[in-house]
Amino acid sequence: MPGFAEDAEDFWTAPYDGRSVIDSRALHLVVNEGLEHRRRATILARPGLPTLAAVTPEVALRAGLDLRAVADAGAIAAAPGVTSVEDLRVRLADADVKLGDPDLVYLFPAAQRTVLLAATPPSTVRELTADDADVFADLIAACTPEDVDLAYVELDHWRVVGSFDEDALACVASAYPWGEGPMADIGVLSAPDRRGNGHARRATRALAAVCWREGYEPQYRTQPDNPASQAVALAAGMEHYGDWETVAEE
Repeated sequence: MPGFAEDAEDFWTAPYDGRSVIDSRALHLVVNEGLEHRRRATILARPGLPTLAAVTPEVALRAGLDLRAVADAGAIAAAPGVTSVEDLRVRLADADVKLGDPDLVYLFPAAQRTVLLAATPPSTVRELTADDADVFADLIAACTPEDVDLAYVELDHWRVVGSFDEDALACVASAYPWGEGPMADIGVLSAPDRRGNGHARRATRALAAVCWREGYEPQYRTQPDNPASQAVALAAGMEHYGDWETVAEE
């Protein structure tokens, strides 16, 4: 597994620091009293490592995951023991805790930071401002509503970088601080007729350098059924960090 930045590792693993209730070769589950209600159950599956999971005390009791709490409540855990993520999903579903679709999280290996901070972007790549509203609107108009919605790229985001093909904006990458921590979430949108020419790669790498200079760690999130988006992250030099799940939006 690539070496990722310590700040990013700490951010992503922080929710899974709590009282351990299940610790098998496949699954490490903790009860964390500090989880927000909207993330009262969360799972992080990382390649080659045990899956991390965390639940609130309430969810642990309802799902029969914390045998000590179950015993203290005078209840009986009738379901079989939990040793795998599949077992955990069954318990959560029985407790009416519905998980949303997973996000695939991509991060830059720590070694890429030095490389990209030292690199000079080509003259066709630059940060965008409100003065670029017309070319930004042209790019949006060239894309499907679904592409625009999935990319979640806005000209008024915290930082925005564009890659140009002559006078036309071929690709835009935008970022905004995500969560209470050091992460900046990146979205990328390319004009359909200019894809496959390296514009997304160049814009993403230039934006990552901007994030680092401003004290943030860039990350990219996409979905399992969007291979084109996954390819953008890999082409930019990012690596698959893990699959993240939390409670579905209500």
